[in-house]
Amino acid sequence: MTDITDQKKQAEAGFKNFHRSLCERFGYFHDELDWQRDQVSLEEHIATQFSHVNAENAVLRGQVDALQRAAGQLQEQVEALSVKVAP
Repeated sequence: MTDITDQKKQAEAGFKNFHRSLCERFGYFHDELDWQRDQVSLEEHIATQFSHVNAENAVLRGQVDALQRAAGQLQEQVEALSVKVAP
């Protein structure tokens, strides 16, 4: 019986440490006493951060696409000018 109790305590301590490390990594307050109750809020906090990152990535992809189109247009203009200048 003691082995199972010790295993349970070790598992809980391991999960608590995992929770603490997630809180640190994602800038969330780790509540030492009510950390189990706070798991859903931590998940929501992490999901919100990923939503912001995904939105930023979408904006950056749009900017990259626009720059690539502009670079293609400039390349076409350079080629057109090269043909006009060539003897």
